[in-house]
Amino acid sequence: MAKDSKRLGRGLGGLISSGIGADAEVPAKAKTTVKSKKTGSRVKGKGRESKGKDETAQQTGGEALIDVPIGKVRPNRYQPRKRIDAHQIKELAASIKSEGLIQPIAVRLSENGYEIIAGERRWRAFRELGRKTIPVRVMEVEDASSAALSLIENLQREGLDPVEESLGCSVLIQDFDLTQAQVADRLGKSRVYVTNALRLLQLDEEIQQNLAEGRLSVGHAKVLLGLEDGAARSRLAQKIMKNGLSVRQAEDEVEATKSKTRGHPVHPSARANAKLAKGMADQLSSLLNAKVRVSSNGEGKGRVVIDYQSTAELAELGSKLGL
Repeated sequence: MAKDSKRLGRGLGGLISSGIGADAEVPAKAKTTVKSKKTGSRVKGKGRESKGKDETAQQTGGEALIDVPIGKVRPNRYQPRKRIDAHQIKELAASIKSEGLIQPIAVRLSENGYEIIAGERRWRAFRELGRKTIPVRVMEVEDASSAALSLIENLQREGLDPVEESLGCSVLIQDFDLTQAQVADRLGKSRVYVTNALRLLQLDEEIQQNLAEGRLSVGHAKVLLGLEDGAARSRLAQKIMKNGLSVRQAEDEVEATKSKTRGHPVHPSARANAKLAKGMADQLSSLLNAKVRVSSNGEGKGRVVIDYQSTAELAELGSKLGL
């Protein structure tokens, strides 16, 4: 789960009907007519118009930018980020104090106020500065899109840790009945990527914590999933961290553990076959955009299993295989 620019997928704009993303430029002024999200009344003109005692709206590009009391705004209930770096918030607050807020936060109406879709770190920075109000852009977004937007916004800004990312994908599936393919589409990822992310949640809580804090890599975590016994996983995880084992060395440890369980030592050819099977599975998964498992018995025999989620995916697999 490398953090780079390619992970942004379709971005926030792709999931908001207005097409305005998190980093869109805001025109200085635009004469237009918009519908107030709060009162349902029409607000016409340019610049700032009255929105009641505590709120003002600025007309920009066909939408209302509203200054709302900061106490009326609350974090997204589907926020995937579990840890907020206080030092980073202070740095952001200093930047906002010096340069101003370049992009207002995106919110949606909620009971007794507004819920953040994107921009929680900016909201926290405003609170750090002691500001009483904050500029917001009100969006009409359903729950599933709000969860996806919160996940994507975090990927764009700083990048979630692997466990937070996995939990975010799990929320979209468990709470909104989305398929892995639908989650992958919303996040601009392959279905294999989402499948692998969800598998990380099968690890013990202690291993997940070490993964989240960077003491174990995603590569190590995938290797640990090769052990079914939780105690064996924990022992190997500790050995990886203590001795600084590479992913390849960890794979050898897994194979050695499995061989001891079977009651016979690891033969060099068996180890080579296991590595070949893993490499083949990775290549096939990438080629077919599907989860592929290749198992080897160490004697040159084994199985290739391709998973699919629907008849449409099965037909697509058949087409890719030339059937």
